[in-house]
Amino acid sequence: MSNALLSALELSPSQLSAVQGKKMVRITSVSSLPLVSIPTLCSLQDSLNGDASVCQRFVDRYVAMSQPRFSRLKMAVETCSWDDAMDAALSLYSASIMVGALRLGNLAQGLIQLLREANYPTLEATLLTINSCGEATVTELAILRTGGLPPSV
Repeated sequence: MSNALLSALELSPSQLSAVQGKKMVRITSVSSLPLVSIPTLCSLQDSLNGDASVCQRFVDRYVAMSQPRFSRLKMAVETCSWDDAMDAALSLYSASIMVGALRLGNLAQGLIQLLREANYPTLEATLLTINSCGEATVTELAILRTGGLPPSV
């Protein structure tokens, strides 16, 4: 892996040395990521021609779909339906990143990696972490929706 790519990932020097010459895995400490990134939400709104109402509907839809999305993922793992689990994990990842749920997106990315590696024994514990983070993310988005400041700011 090139140093330019590693630098683009904004890895610290210790993280950089940990991955050089090895299979790339996500090393970012999940707890160091915000539940909700305000700059990412602003960027989403900008990409929607600055329309706050469209952005809010997207966030509201994300919140409304969070529990069904997690249930789908959990069911796929419990029934060993790995293609469905991958589809659900990719959906969780992409939607989370778009809405600025960086911590949850990072966890979903880790789950995707576990599925790719067929590391099935660790999936249940990862699902518990994802569910907990998802609940905290939805709470923080609700706080933002009512005009308050998120706890992590």
